[in-house]
Amino acid sequence: MVSGIQQKKVRCDCPHMSFQKVTIGKKSKRKHNKINRIISWAAGISLILAYGYGYVFNQVEFEGLIHQQLDILEIKTISENTFKIHPFDNETIYVAVGTESGYGGPLVVAPVINEQGLIERILLLDNKETHSFIQKLRYRGFFNQFEGKQLKDPLLLDNDIDAINGATISCEAITKAVNSSAHGFGEKHFGIQYEKAAETWVITSKDYVAIGIFLLAILAVYSGKKWMRYLSLGVSLVFIGFYFNTAINVSQFGRVMLGFLPVLKSNVFWFVLVFGSIGFAFFLKKNIYCNAMCPFHAVETIMIKIGGMKIRFTPQIQKIAKHSAKFLLWLALMIIFISRNPTLASFEPFAMIFGLEGEGIQWYILPLILTGVLLITDYFCRYFCP
Repeated sequence: MVSGIQQKKVRCDCPHMSFQKVTIGKKSKRKHNKINRIISWAAGISLILAYGYGYVFNQVEFEGLIHQQLDILEIKTISENTFKIHPFDNETIYVAVGTESGYGGPLVVAPVINEQGLIERILLLDNKETHSFIQKLRYRGFFNQFEGKQLKDPLLLDNDIDAINGATISCEAITKAVNSSAHGFGEKHFGIQYEKAAETWVITSKDYVAIGIFLLAILAVYSGKKWMRYLSLGVSLVFIGFYFNTAINVSQFGRVMLGFLPVLKSNVFWFVLVFGSIGFAFFLKKNIYCNAMCPFHAVETIMIKIGGMKIRFTPQIQKIAKHSAKFLLWLALMIIFISRNPTLASFEPFAMIFGLEGEGIQWYILPLILTGVLLITDYFCRYFCP
């Protein structure tokens, strides 16, 4: 009877079938690798083209920017960075343009100078700084400090110009740009002789803290001890996160690629943080920053402990999701290279978490990231962090 027949699974030990499976597996793998190579080449070529486009079509044109800010029709070029405007409110004024490297890149500033050698106002013609930081300077009257200053004044930060806490790098760059452009104009137009201040190393407590944290992170990674890694992350959370609010983000790497570097002698902290992390990652194959220094990784570690849930994606979803960070990195670099503005592509929630400062879409991304961090281990690091 049919109902009485027992069904048995038959194992096939045919060597031909086994060989066929291996062959199909190798073909599938070769096809997959070929697709990955094509995508990698396409991404690389597109980034090179974006870099070239940004370099050619995003050069700063001083005269046009001055026209926009002063709403004038005629302007006379005296030199490459000095312009004469007459009449302007029934007087002749001069605009001297200066450029210095700020936190995000080149920062173009122009003091407006009258015939009496007084600075009437400061024009911020172009900058790569985070918008919220520039707004902070405006709201707190940083630019107003220059108004009424004479060209013979030192125009030095912490001398006759006060910095704004939380934006010291931008304040320093703006002050240096005003100093160099105004004093350069003063020498040529009024014959004022200035005593040139030598560039000296400025090592602050912030720099020593950065070096200390970096050394602690190195010990934590090489020792392999979990408690030491937690200690390093905790210290970094307090200082690099909340106290200094200078977590590494994609805009800083974009800045390196564009060659927008700050002055080493007065920005030791930045160089230790950025180039120290890059050096260990590329040359020693040790990701010191992500493992033991990233303040947001410390936040993730704390929140997953609080949440207590560790949701895991299926292998299929993980396979797709692991490419999301690479795509976001490519997209961020495309925006940075085309615009030549590193701060435009910074979507990470670091400034919002640690300084309650953010831009537009970042505030919408933040709840999504924090919710994911509570439920999934290293959620942001795995699937979003570029």
